[in-house]
Amino acid sequence: AALGVPPLVLLVSALIVHRSATHAQVWIATLLFGGYVYLSITTHLRHKCATSVWRPVGEDKRNTFLEYWRLYNECDVVFFGDNGQGDLLCAEQLAEAAASDECGVAEGRGRILSFVHEVVPREDMLSDLPPETEQNWRDRDIFFHKTYVGAAINACRCGIVSHEGLARVARSAVEDMVRICTARPALHDARPLDHSEYVQELNEDVTIVNEMLPESLPQVDLVPSTFGMKSPQSVFNSRSPSMTSFSFSTMPPVPEQR
Repeated sequence: AALGVPPLVLLVSALIVHRSATHAQVWIATLLFGGYVYLSITTHLRHKCATSVWRPVGEDKRNTFLEYWRLYNECDVVFFGDNGQGDLLCAEQLAEAAASDECGVAEGRGRILSFVHEVVPREDMLSDLPPETEQNWRDRDIFFHKTYVGAAINACRCGIVSHEGLARVARSAVEDMVRICTARPALHDARPLDHSEYVQELNEDVTIVNEMLPESLPQVDLVPSTFGMKSPQSVFNSRSPSMTSFSFSTMPPVPEQR
């Protein structure tokens, strides 16, 4: 709407100055405003949601992916993306192509698995499938996740990551989250960030991981509950029980040497 203000102001200004609807500048302003209204309506009809403008990008990704996969179609392939642009549409079209004869001989052909990071609401994402029927995506080997632990859960359920690998991913994600939460307030004059939503999502996925792990593997610790609070400043004033019982099993990342 803000973009429509200049043409409208120009039209009103021309009418006030010239006091005649037949003046050339009034006609020019009218054409500009009419052109803006026409483009606004046609663009809205063509793209019902903001992400729909990414349809050509998703289709280009699909074509590029299939060119590569035709060379190695005996292998299982994993496509990583998110639902904010054209990746989900690409995944849907890849599943359609894999189920048809478009990719060559079906015998001995691998699977195309798509893991989609959920970064926008379901109703806003670009998809050719209705958002309320998640089973339709699962039937096409398309799986959603909100954390990378969630992606590892999907990979384990698909048989491409072992339970040991699943536990390593979950443990690394938890410990990296703790390092992120504790590192920023240690900086001079740094304001604490609110990680509560992500901590909650991560802990929900880690709980699922622990339910999936066999008894022979140790359980993965959750992110300490202190970091799930809206105002975690208390972490740095006193050590909470959840922090006291937490221990690291992975080394922190080493900065690149330049």
